[in-house]
Amino acid sequence: MRSTNSLLAATLISVLVAVPNPPSTIAGEVDSFSRPLSTNSSLQAVSGEFLIEADADLLPEIAYLNPVELGFGIYRITEKSLGFAADRATELSEQLGVVVEANVLSGLVGVNSEPDAALQWSLENTGQTGGMVDADIDGPEAWDASTGDGAVIAIFDTGADLDHPDLAANLWINPGEIAGNGIDDDGNGYIDDVNGWDFVANDNDPQDAAGPDTGHGTSTSSVAAAALNGIGMAGVAPDAKIMVLRVCGFLGCDNADVVSALAYAADNGATVANLSFGQEGNRPTALETAVQGAIDGGVTIVTAAGNGDDDTPPNGIDIDTTPFWPASFDMPGLISVAATDDVDGLAGFSNFGVTSVDLGAPGVSIYAAIVDGWGTVSGTSFSAPMTAGVAALVAASDVCATPSRIEALVRDRGDQVASLNGNTISGRRLNALKALWTGAVSNDAVAGPAPFVVTFAGGGPATVWDFGDGHTATGSNPYHPFDLGLYDVSNDSTGDVFEVAAGISFTDICTSAFQNEVTWLSAAGITSGCRAGEFCPKENLTRGQMATFLANALQLPTATQDYFVDDNGSVHEANINRLAQANIAAGCTATEFCPGANVSRGQTATFFARGFGLSGGTNAFTDDDGSVHEPNINALALTGITSGCAPALFCPNDPITRDQMAAFFFRGRDFLPG
Repeated sequence: MRSTNSLLAATLISVLVAVPNPPSTIAGEVDSFSRPLSTNSSLQAVSGEFLIEADADLLPEIAYLNPVELGFGIYRITEKSLGFAADRATELSEQLGVVVEANVLSGLVGVNSEPDAALQWSLENTGQTGGMVDADIDGPEAWDASTGDGAVIAIFDTGADLDHPDLAANLWINPGEIAGNGIDDDGNGYIDDVNGWDFVANDNDPQDAAGPDTGHGTSTSSVAAAALNGIGMAGVAPDAKIMVLRVCGFLGCDNADVVSALAYAADNGATVANLSFGQEGNRPTALETAVQGAIDGGVTIVTAAGNGDDDTPPNGIDIDTTPFWPASFDMPGLISVAATDDVDGLAGFSNFGVTSVDLGAPGVSIYAAIVDGWGTVSGTSFSAPMTAGVAALVAASDVCATPSRIEALVRDRGDQVASLNGNTISGRRLNALKALWTGAVSNDAVAGPAPFVVTFAGGGPATVWDFGDGHTATGSNPYHPFDLGLYDVSNDSTGDVFEVAAGISFTDICTSAFQNEVTWLSAAGITSGCRAGEFCPKENLTRGQMATFLANALQLPTATQDYFVDDNGSVHEANINRLAQANIAAGCTATEFCPGANVSRGQTATFFARGFGLSGGTNAFTDDDGSVHEPNINALALTGITSGCAPALFCPNDPITRDQMAAFFFRGRDFLPG
């Protein structure tokens, strides 16, 4: 088995030990570490501790082993027998009839760093370090679309410098906890866990620990989400929040602590988790279960691929053949990251694997925060949080994105670089902007939550593009960010028109088949939702709501009289009167509109046909014969606004949901004014 020498990042193969030479300090800059941590060649277990997946029936049998629940059905047990931990784990497995494994330590995954110029070439490479222009992740360009606002990045590491000026404002604050009152206010099992938890010391102060590993968690935190505040440096997701989970101490990162922290992250709202550590050796099944459990709980997991062997300098290893956990776990929603340099080369120390490593990201001479300052750091430890930051940008811009979708967007939309072909799954280097944008092809309509970045196919070097918002561009395949609204984008070369809808980011439309249509509806200014941030897509549409939707969409003038007696005080009264004045609505009786009643699909067809001025069509469905709405149903079918509820059926008497109504509006948008 190989082991790794590293700076404060984890090579989760063995115990981490301090080396005697202290760090040197460079005036005006930061500490330049000289291999403060190293790993031994044998995997080290925590003395007498084992991990086991147990159900309720087994718990009484293992009571003598003092089981402590960690999360996801995993327990830590204590058994002080002499002998090798791996051998004793095998014996316990046979005795208990379930898998028992030693609780082992991970190491951190960084390599030696030098105090280079305080320039963030990784975000925007202009050749300032002698590297290659644009060998970067396009960080500032991505901020037009997302800064990570609303995302929470859980940093599994040595803690963080909670008072650091680049981190303090971006620390996650537990909304259910009152600081310093000694009470578990939110009932999550952790007292005063305001910014996270220290699983090493089992307290509520996850401050970066004193000792030779000081600063690693501070650095990973800053690379992911340092504030854009005019001080020091900017993180990839400068408005994301940092949940600080200290799981790595002087000796390394305890698997049991990591399991507990994964459960904590999933239970307390983390969007992304960064794990800049790893280990070789047998597959850690308890850790695997916990990682999968966190992903199932909605957390995207980002891991460092590792920093190779003990050679000087270290040489990267193929983790397809020598697995490095958790980076070698193969599960949707987990992103494994190698390190690249400022010329888009695979870093010499970086591990790789064409089936195990998703992509590469800058990890050489990365400008970052350390305790009480800033400096440069290197290692896949820092490629990982760079990628975690991009995952947070994606999560914040698309509330419907699942961990598996985030993984695919981050992995498959990077820049193709030669050094990663055959060394990673994608052959790509991280690109924040491309992970966020949506592509449009000729005469297409695209929709997404504002701000919304779209790239347009076509054109040539002299093609002039008009983005419909007062901005233009020249060239082929441009991209452009859009604020809330509808835009017609065209070019003077082909005359193609692209319709862009940048709408409200509704949090409750993720399971709707009509996400894009609802987003378009909000971009058009027809709706702002049922309440703040929500559209209520599966609620039945009422007649009053339909009146408001249609009156807004058709831009009807204000009514000059009151038509109905049963809508007084309704928020929809003015719009009901606008529809009646335009002869679109005649009411449910001669004097009543029935604003709170559900709208049937047949009634919807009549509303739309009258509002859009539609007529004609043949008998499109078999279940509307004799319905007063049949002519209008046929008119909608003729224009393609509806294809029915099932083959040959329209279901005219069924209520229509709000998202189905949005689909009708979207398909009939050519009949709307403007």
